[in-house]
Amino acid sequence: MVYILLHRLRACYDPFGVGEDDWAMTGQIHSRGGSIPPHTLRLWTGLLVAISLFIGIPWFTWGQQRSLADVFIGQTPERDIGLGLLTGTLCAFLAWWLLQRIPSLARVLYTIREAINLPALDTGTLIIMAMGAGVGEEIIFRGILQPYLGVWGTAVLFGLAHPLSPSYTVYAALAGLVLGYLALWTHALLAPMVCHAMYDGLLLMWLKRSSMEENGEPASSSL
Repeated sequence: MVYILLHRLRACYDPFGVGEDDWAMTGQIHSRGGSIPPHTLRLWTGLLVAISLFIGIPWFTWGQQRSLADVFIGQTPERDIGLGLLTGTLCAFLAWWLLQRIPSLARVLYTIREAINLPALDTGTLIIMAMGAGVGEEIIFRGILQPYLGVWGTAVLFGLAHPLSPSYTVYAALAGLVLGYLALWTHALLAPMVCHAMYDGLLLMWLKRSSMEENGEPASSSL
């Protein structure tokens, strides 16, 4: 959902209105970076986390009558962190493999590259964006919505909140199922938060490296 916001606001930085077809022909993704600076990305990510916490904390404590430790950490944090890291890594590898092989998903890479100046993305900003999306979105979807909509209903809504392309909407919904069942099985948000952050962090890192390589910059200096 963070990337959707970035893409929508990208128009503010693109007065010439370059069309997508001019830059993504026959599934070929070009590496022209976006213009949104890293400090703006950090600001938007911080706002997402702040808003989700502002809504989520009273919702959990007063609405659901649960302690924040029970909601966020659960009973087995070590297991949940490991489960989140493993699941997020597997989902990221699957997504990257599909993005390289399904032409309709090429639009996703275009959208992210047009929204974010990937070669200029420093490590700190990358980590902040990944962790911010993991915390903020999981509070909203798995923490607030899932107890009322269920795993499948929340997953569908999660997919619809990522309309980068029809095929990616379906993939995001399937990813929402994974995140939803992580929250359901562990009875806490820690595992889906870690999974979500790991997924976003790996994809951003790979996108940055590929953009730098296409620009002729040494990928070894990307992180």
